[in-house]
Amino acid sequence: MAATTVGAFLGDLVPYFIGRLMRERVFKRLPVGTKRRRAYDWFERELASRGGFVLVSMRFIPVGRYLATGTAGVVRYPLRTFMLYVAISTSTWSAYTALSGYLGGVFFQENTLLAIAVGVGLAFAVTGAVEFSRYIRRRKNPVTPDDAVAEYR
Repeated sequence: MAATTVGAFLGDLVPYFIGRLMRERVFKRLPVGTKRRRAYDWFERELASRGGFVLVSMRFIPVGRYLATGTAGVVRYPLRTFMLYVAISTSTWSAYTALSGYLGGVFFQENTLLAIAVGVGLAFAVTGAVEFSRYIRRRKNPVTPDDAVAEYR
């Protein structure tokens, strides 16, 4: 699990730094008023207001993690915060992958439906924990999405 966590963590840094390097090129291809620019602006706002949730949950979506980590680099999401959430996401992903395979083989060998129910329950639990921590943090320090976006620029 440690090896997969480190490998996934380092692997998520690659698109982040590529995104940082490609920032100017990306903006040239996203003229204001286009559909692609609106999608980019929406994702930037989502990262600003719910970055932890986006980065942690996208880890479990195969292509989504590259889009999220690359876009985080383009919008210059703070590196320290990015690394914190990527560390959380890669360690939970690694533990989930390794343990679900092992425990699934041991406990659910004869009951596939129970295995699916437990997997979905764990997914909801992780998402709920991330959203609850974001809710607590937001109550302590309310920030509007526009304030958060301005912080990156």
